Amino acid sequence: MELAGLAGVMASVLGLALTLYGVFYNGRATRALIESIRQDIQAVHETMRAVQETTRAIHEDGQRRHEELLTYLREMDRRHTELMAAIAQRHS
Repeated sequence: MELAGLAGVMASVLGLALTLYGVFYNGRATRALIESIRQDIQAVHETMRAVQETTRAIHEDGQRRHEELLTYLREMDRRHTELMAAIAQRHS
């Protein structure tokens, strides 16, 4: 009977040890998973910042080119008006 009792106690101790190991291992795995998720979120934030910066730069470049085109078109309109006036004056 003592042997059976000892075996029961040893089984309980083994069960407790396995439970504690499982909790520790799962806790470690959970912490590793949380850290991995945190790193993924940080990478997404960095990517989003880079995309926003690129988008801003593209937008600013587009605005600059738009202004340059408007300036060019105004100059061409001015020259066209002068040319038409000169032609009209010659034919008068």
